[in-house]
Amino acid sequence: AYTFYRKALDFDPDHKGALEYLGELYVETGDLPKARENLARLEKLCPSGCEEREDLEKAIASAAASPQGVKATN
Repeated sequence: AYTFYRKALDFDPDHKGALEYLGELYVETGDLPKARENLARLEKLCPSGCEEREDLEKAIASAAASPQGVKATN
């Protein structure tokens, strides 16, 4: 999945769906700093909010509140 999201962002760096899904993949693999980078990009693209931004915010908040659910990135 990572490769496809990266290709989508290479083609369109502002693709909100790819930013969200890649961010969620980072959350699932325990890389919250990278997930937050994608969230920051979505915040710039959607200053008034959008579904992609809200979904990634929820995923990050859920992972941050439940550290045992986040995998280590060693």
